[in-house]
Amino acid sequence: MKYEQGFIIAKVFLDGVIPLNLIFDTRAENTVIFDRIMFDLLDIPLNGTILILGADQNSYELGHIARRVPLQFEKGQKTAMDLIILNDLNTEFDNLIDEDIDGILGANFLLGALVQIDYVGKVLRIIRPDFFKKPRSFKKQDSSIVRQRPFIEAKICLNESEPVDINLLLDTGASIHLLIDDYSHPDLIMPDTVIDGRIGTVLGGELGGF
Repeated sequence: MKYEQGFIIAKVFLDGVIPLNLIFDTRAENTVIFDRIMFDLLDIPLNGTILILGADQNSYELGHIARRVPLQFEKGQKTAMDLIILNDLNTEFDNLIDEDIDGILGANFLLGALVQIDYVGKVLRIIRPDFFKKPRSFKKQDSSIVRQRPFIEAKICLNESEPVDINLLLDTGASIHLLIDDYSHPDLIMPDTVIDGRIGTVLGGELGGF
């Protein structure tokens, strides 16, 4: 894997032939490819369409479904999984990361597996639960899985308020270290002075905030 600008980038080979750079994103339920041209070249059938809601919760992209597509990871591990294919999505990922990005590796490829992220060695390991051995520094953190996405409970204070209980999504596809939705709880009161502007790039465009 590569780790660039806060993004984990995994290299996989489509049908064992075409190399793809995919951002590992635990927020995404499905694996998404930004451009369908390679599927047309390999004559991989597309079955049905689906509307994908952007992370800004306002925009949609039309996607096509490809069933049981063969993928091979850089170290040789092979799998077959359902993919969502977009016609041709223009994103700013290439400008942000200085790397060609072909799509998003979503949570559907993790079903029934454990994930180990080695930032120092730059390795993303997919481990069968019966092969997992706890490292000496292992610490257990209670979590919940909602629609294939991991959440942990935490407390936060904004603007010197009393601690508020919140659920945090563990999102490997965001380069922002902490993102808080101030509408999610009535006691999350914004500071008097904030800077309004663009805080990120998502499927569908820019993400605004403070």
